[in-house]
Amino acid sequence: MEQAPATDKQPTGLSAKQVQAVYALASGTSKKATAKALEVEPHTLTRWGQLPAFRALLAKVTSHLEAESQQALTAQKLKALDTLSELMDESQPAQVRLSAARAALELQTPAPPEDPASSYEEFMKHFGQGLTHASNAKHQH
Repeated sequence: MEQAPATDKQPTGLSAKQVQAVYALASGTSKKATAKALEVEPHTLTRWGQLPAFRALLAKVTSHLEAESQQALTAQKLKALDTLSELMDESQPAQVRLSAARAALELQTPAPPEDPASSYEEFMKHFGQGLTHASNAKHQH
């Protein structure tokens, strides 16, 4: 889990634990694991998830991580296209060129970028549901 600075209050107005929770959740750590790592109850994460500053930072961090992932994926796709281009060179055997051409033709057109507002709302919807399920399961035992 990525560590936040050790001060009690961050520039966002959130505590260090709240900021750590944001980074953990944004990077894909489960709510249960995040709560355990921060030594808080899962319902505390639910409560924090209602704070405007928490939601805003979570949206910002999630967006940043998604952008970094997209850049890494784009770089890998460009490498793959370069490889296909090299394999389609006339110096390659006909079978290799044919296979590369087929692979190139099977490539999909990229989907339009997702609306960041809707992806954030989807994340928060699942975030809340996951914590509700975890809390209900805890109360049933």
